[in-house]
Amino acid sequence: MRRKAFLTLTTLVLVQLFTATIAWATDYYVSRTGSDVAGDGSRERPWFTVTHADRSKKLQPGDTIHVAPGTYTGPWRTWSTSGSAAALITYISNQKWGAVLKGESGSVWSNKADYIRIIGFQIVGNATGHSLNGIYTRGSHTVIQGNWVHGVLNGPYSTTTCNTVGGAGIHLDGPYAQVIGNYVDNNGPHDASGNPAYCNYVHGIYFLQPGGVAANNISFNNSGWGIQMWHFASNEVINNNTIFNNGVGCIVVGASGGATNDHTVVDNNICYNTTRGIMEEGVYTINGKAVLATGPHNIYHNNLVYGNSVAAIQVQTGIVSGTVTQDPKFVSYTGDCAGCYHLLPNSPALGAGLSSDTTPNGGVVTFIDYDFDGVKRPQNGAFDIGAYQHH
Repeated sequence: MRRKAFLTLTTLVLVQLFTATIAWATDYYVSRTGSDVAGDGSRERPWFTVTHADRSKKLQPGDTIHVAPGTYTGPWRTWSTSGSAAALITYISNQKWGAVLKGESGSVWSNKADYIRIIGFQIVGNATGHSLNGIYTRGSHTVIQGNWVHGVLNGPYSTTTCNTVGGAGIHLDGPYAQVIGNYVDNNGPHDASGNPAYCNYVHGIYFLQPGGVAANNISFNNSGWGIQMWHFASNEVINNNTIFNNGVGCIVVGASGGATNDHTVVDNNICYNTTRGIMEEGVYTINGKAVLATGPHNIYHNNLVYGNSVAAIQVQTGIVSGTVTQDPKFVSYTGDCAGCYHLLPNSPALGAGLSSDTTPNGGVVTFIDYDFDGVKRPQNGAFDIGAYQHH
């Protein structure tokens, strides 16, 4: 194991969630040829699972666990060892999407620790109803970045694959989660032709707690919503995502259980060719009076919404402006993984986005200045709408 000076690299969105600082940290290793019994986590004697790394009692804030390419069988659980605000613990696939974790039961990767980063993995669910989520977190300040998450509960429509237990490709049951640059597809039941069935219980990305960020994600062919906010979700920032061809809809902002989703920012997103575009939902009855589950400080600026059959944007209390209602003109739209969802030079999404926004209470939201591929934003004076910046 090699000691190194470690600088945590962070993303600034709305507020600075993690502080850059210098700390001593250690590299550890996981490999298909490793052993949880004989290994010590070194490059020469790697461990066999991330679960063992978490339970080893060796990890400290700032450490990085490198996972070699290969196919691993889940579930993996990171429940025991947390990072800190100054130094996250990072789990990273050495080759992007090369470390493949396949689920057999429960969530494929379940995290309960705080200040954890999960970067660059391919997470494959189980179609038979045994894998409820691709990546699940209940920890605070989790960063889920650059992963490919697919195949959760995606068998034929039935009470096994679509029920009130629910599930998601990325399931965020912890506060202040960041979901950045993930490719999330084909989660939830599908019909005989491979199209997503309508199922309002299995989503692409699902926020249940406040303070989250979703940026630069591509979410499609999921049976529920591309991005769902419900339960106690509030104060979220949802920007520069490309979402299409989902069974229920693109983005829903709402809450339940008496909570109110307020101070949520939804800007610069592409919502294309799905049933519902961007929606606010949720109503309670309290003492015989209807109370809306969304607040007056939600904003929806500079989104491209096109080809959605039920509604483009429909809000209960929020503020909408700058909406683009034209074909986004992707390089090659197929609606599945075979397509290319970069923008053509004549796309109406080019230069139509915001780099920051001012909220109704005077706060300022600053968006990430790179895209899904790591390309710098802006390229020609302004942010493009969607996950890709044209260059």
